[in-house]
Amino acid sequence: MNGPVLLIACVLLTTAASYFLKLGATARPEGGSLLALAFHPHTILGGSCYAATFMLYAVALQKVPLSLAQPVITGGASVATALVSVWVLKETMGAFNWLGLALVCLGIYLLFIGKA
Repeated sequence: MNGPVLLIACVLLTTAASYFLKLGATARPEGGSLLALAFHPHTILGGSCYAATFMLYAVALQKVPLSLAQPVITGGASVATALVSVWVLKETMGAFNWLGLALVCLGIYLLFIGKA
């Protein structure tokens, strides 16, 4: 896989991890204990997505400079997670939140054209 594909995969896996952790956290596992939360299927799936991201990130760093990889993954995951939160989880965001996401997208774009 090439660098940009690895970065996109990391963004998608990080977004999936956050989504599944949210589902696990809001499922109110039986007993409500930390142990019940830790072994909830959604929590385990979210943790597995984070583990997969960690491995792909290591591979991506072989092909992409850290100065590009980290901000792209972090910013991209922030944008993707916010979109999933709004569209799938029906959470709300205000105008300034949307503006912030637009600025993050602009920042990612500027990072890419700066490395071209």
